[in-house]
Amino acid sequence: MLLDNRKFADWIAAFAEDGYYEVVQRSNFERNDNLLIVGEDLKRLKARLVSGEKLDPRHSVHMLFGAQCSPEGGGNGKVSVSSNFAVWRDGVPSFAGKYRLELRCKDSEIKISRWTVVLDNKIITETIYLPI
Repeated sequence: MLLDNRKFADWIAAFAEDGYYEVVQRSNFERNDNLLIVGEDLKRLKARLVSGEKLDPRHSVHMLFGAQCSPEGGGNGKVSVSSNFAVWRDGVPSFAGKYRLELRCKDSEIKISRWTVVLDNKIITETIYLPI
């Protein structure tokens, strides 16, 4: 995975120009609250990656389970993807939850228009420098 190999430029290149990355706790997501832990457009996400690369040298392992994919109606080239995940950092379980991605297919290219991380963690015990 690109994040595990610290290929941040390649990871960010997978986003559409108007891409958005957000992290929200499950309870807030289910209530449809707008209370986000992280909510960033590409400009801010790139800045997070630059500083996070310096501030967080830990090795991470992202594990995905039960991925599901469904095209949105109307043949508009949009696809929704979801997967359960767990992230380990330096061999310690750090985060778990569900990834929800909205993909856009255009000119034989697939880009991420929105990446939502829905965290099951009730308590965040560390600063989130890098994407989960």
